[in-house]
Amino acid sequence: MEISLNDFLVGDGFSYIFKSGKRGMINFYFFIDSVEEDLTTGYSQSLKEFFKKLNKYPIYLHGISGSKEINISKGAKTSKVAPRNYHHLVEINNIEELVNYFPKAYLDAFNNDSILFSTEETIEMDLTSDIGLARFILDYTKTTSKDRYYLWGGHDGIGFDFVSNFSDYPYNKVPITSDED
Repeated sequence: MEISLNDFLVGDGFSYIFKSGKRGMINFYFFIDSVEEDLTTGYSQSLKEFFKKLNKYPIYLHGISGSKEINISKGAKTSKVAPRNYHHLVEINNIEELVNYFPKAYLDAFNNDSILFSTEETIEMDLTSDIGLARFILDYTKTTSKDRYYLWGGHDGIGFDFVSNFSDYPYNKVPITSDED
């Protein structure tokens, strides 16, 4: 299994948008080059390890879904933000809570819900999206010394986008290739 990072953000414009041209210091799409039969397990395990190595708490798990009941909704604050759009929010304070919620969040991403992990508890949403689901608005316009990141789980459980204002992250020894290469 070989880990690859690419500068093309898969969820950009579809599941989230940026408030301005500022995109943080680091941004990449994480994927696995593999011929293994069970890629789902490979992605799930790699993402779980990424969070463990990142080790920044609290983590806020955000989900946007057309359904009031998704896997992360038990224990989440759920609110209706637009017709057929529910926002689910879970605060994760330690590795044990992450281990509990991670498989649920991964399954929700696999089922095409929009799943975003972040250091930010409050995230703006674009409720006028023409794609049916609201989109997250990632904001790097605020100047802060606090480490901030957004990690969007790819639909169908394939890969993830990572955007941060810090450069010390898991797999930072893996080069980020350009989509144009």
